[in-house]
Amino acid sequence: MQPENVSQFHIEDPNFPKLKNASEVKKYAEQKMIEFYYSSLLYAPDEVLTAMKEFMESPTETNFMKTATAMRKDLWKKKTRVSLESLSRIKRDNP
Repeated sequence: MQPENVSQFHIEDPNFPKLKNASEVKKYAEQKMIEFYYSSLLYAPDEVLTAMKEFMESPTETNFMKTATAMRKDLWKKKTRVSLESLSRIKRDNP
């Protein structure tokens, strides 16, 4: 989510360490997301695909959390009781 913080990635791809700047890391991540999205078309439910597409079009933390939550629901076949706000690392002021 923050390509300038390369340390947040654990990637086995031998080409990844060769990336020189945040712009290259971002482009790599976008290409991988597209690859994962098209692979997911074979097995992911509609809710996950919709959330992934929304995250790809607008890569915000909220959209990432929506995608992760949709994947958790599909994986465990249960509803989740956690809110997006409780998962967020970003502190927000209450209005």
